[in-house]
Amino acid sequence: MGDYRKLKVRGMGGWRMAYVDEFVDELLTKERVCDIALPHIKTRAMLEDADELEPRESLLGSEVESEGESDVEEDKGANSGDE
Repeated sequence: MGDYRKLKVRGMGGWRMAYVDEFVDELLTKERVCDIALPHIKTRAMLEDADELEPRESLLGSEVESEGESDVEEDKGANSGDE
């Protein structure tokens, strides 16, 4: 959401200036925007559990897993030398 164009938004107190990214954030997080009750959005975890979405695969994938394993091995080596 890197859209910094300006919008004129009408609220309860009148008109105000906002940016597109702020307005999108309001749409995603608030229950009412522009005096309209918005539907709730299901979380990704709920959609994955219902098999409506494939589980997300990290772009880093195996790099993060292999880095985590090497950290654990280093910790084991350091702990055995302390005893």
